[in-house]
Amino acid sequence: MQKVALVDASYTTPSRHAVAGPMLQADAERVKSQIDTKRLPVQKFGSTLVSDVATDGNRRPNNNLINISAELAELVKAEDCTGKTKDKEFIAKFVTDYVYSLPNPFSVVQVLMDNATRASWPIIEREFFYGFASFLKALDAIAQTLTSQEVIQYVRSNRTQRATPESRTLHELFTEAKEIATDTDLQPQVALCQDVLKPIVMLLRLADSDRPSASKIQYHKFEVQETLKALKKPEPEPWAAGEYDWDDMLQEIIAIHRYRWDYGYTIVQGTGYLLDPEFVDMDQHLDAATMESFTRFVAKTYPKPKPFEPGSTPTELEKQVYEEGCRAAVANRSAAEIQLLEYKMKRGVFSRETVWETAKHVSAADF
Repeated sequence: MQKVALVDASYTTPSRHAVAGPMLQADAERVKSQIDTKRLPVQKFGSTLVSDVATDGNRRPNNNLINISAELAELVKAEDCTGKTKDKEFIAKFVTDYVYSLPNPFSVVQVLMDNATRASWPIIEREFFYGFASFLKALDAIAQTLTSQEVIQYVRSNRTQRATPESRTLHELFTEAKEIATDTDLQPQVALCQDVLKPIVMLLRLADSDRPSASKIQYHKFEVQETLKALKKPEPEPWAAGEYDWDDMLQEIIAIHRYRWDYGYTIVQGTGYLLDPEFVDMDQHLDAATMESFTRFVAKTYPKPKPFEPGSTPTELEKQVYEEGCRAAVANRSAAEIQLLEYKMKRGVFSRETVWETAKHVSAADF
């Protein structure tokens, strides 16, 4: 401020009171206004809560909660967990307390949590309908599970054991690495590993971006499965003849992918896949699991009022409110199913060419 004053001798720096009072308050209101503007899409289109524990610079375990949407990634809650038992009830309460504090708890579309917190998922799911994606974790697990153990074992068996790396020259280390990398027996193993992992890694990159991708994941998981089914037996065989049966090995690979597919599946993925305009001409409505996801999603979006406790004596007004709430929920669910029918058959507003032209230029979430 003193440097600024050199430009104009009449300028005087604000007092400590002005900086700490009106100026600070005005700047805080400016920042709040900018954040509130960015929160508008969150309230309209929903957001994802991401929860994980990280250790700070003082080696304290902090449980963090981040609210993420296409427009904003905001740290909304952090708690020092030092000395606390981070059991399933603790983790669940950490998440649900924040969601209940929101003006519209249903603005949270799903929760992303580490697999280590899996025990808390049923508790949170009883309160809300969120899907727990450990989808990125599931994809990582596929990649780790399917990594060719033969490659690893081969490299290990070909390492020179006569001396430690510290006692060998850099030239010797590079020479050994070159011999392993150029060995003709190793190449088919690496090629097979690449063929298996390539579609999975491509899907991982899709899900790891900042674009809304829940509606794309289901279709691409199916594409990965079909790619794996189409794998051809490599020639020459990248293993000792007769040690493996190719068909059995391929079925095991597909089974691993299918297990992780089911493990990371959420009703958000199924519903998104059904409503994504990119896939409107596909027959997802014939798939029982996809339609079950849509039904559950709609039911959670338009919930019926909680029934009265056994033995309670509700007033006539309370009964009336309850019955009206049930009728409204049924009406909204029915309207959603009618809209789905119109959408899939391209009737009503969905019969317009302009609607589908618009769909090409906006994200599935915005559409």
